[in-house]
Amino acid sequence: MTVKTYKTVAPDGRRVAFSCRVNGLRDDWFWQMRLTSKTVSVGVTIGRPGYIDKNLESQKLQVVDRITYKSSTLLRAVNAERDGWFIGWKGRHHDLMFGGANSGPDMTAVVALLDLIDIADAPAGLVLRPLAGSGVVLWNMAGTTDIPGAGPVTFYPLTEAGALVPDGNGLRVGTGHVWKKSLDVNGVQRGETFVHVNNSAVALIPDDRSRDERVTEAALEDLLDSLDIQWSN
Repeated sequence: MTVKTYKTVAPDGRRVAFSCRVNGLRDDWFWQMRLTSKTVSVGVTIGRPGYIDKNLESQKLQVVDRITYKSSTLLRAVNAERDGWFIGWKGRHHDLMFGGANSGPDMTAVVALLDLIDIADAPAGLVLRPLAGSGVVLWNMAGTTDIPGAGPVTFYPLTEAGALVPDGNGLRVGTGHVWKKSLDVNGVQRGETFVHVNNSAVALIPDDRSRDERVTEAALEDLLDSLDIQWSN
């Protein structure tokens, strides 16, 4: 295996360099964050083209509105019970999605929200810039990619995710430190996760060896020992 580097652009315009020792990196990253405006707070996801269609199929969503917005397709969908909503914007290089519970906003409200954001879609990444005075804020930024043999890696800028760093000293590795912690949700054991921390990022890597035969100990060790994620300021 050799060290490979993938460079991308986060939705807030910061550049990210992701390096590790692997056979190859996949170009199927997605980003998640929260968007808060004066009237709404929703989760936002950015993925490669086709991500919207996969979600529509996997969640069995029904498209109820479809229009053209800034030369791209904008659609609104609901689930069968109509107690959850989904908005998808299909750009040339990326898909933009957000949604929530209950019936959700109508298309007029969605367009009004998007009008408060400058959307710049390029091969390197989709960047969202709230207009001055709009009151729109993007926060809790996280990127996820899948490493062949090691599983998914989700990473955050260290300056915004310091609370994820465990107490005590971690194991010293190539570019940082690693901890292993158990995940409990409402008292139920949800497996174990590796926490990798360097001077720029916090990365979470679930230990899926017992659940996914494609994940190997050797690939996990290589990833944890060589992982280096650098966010620009």
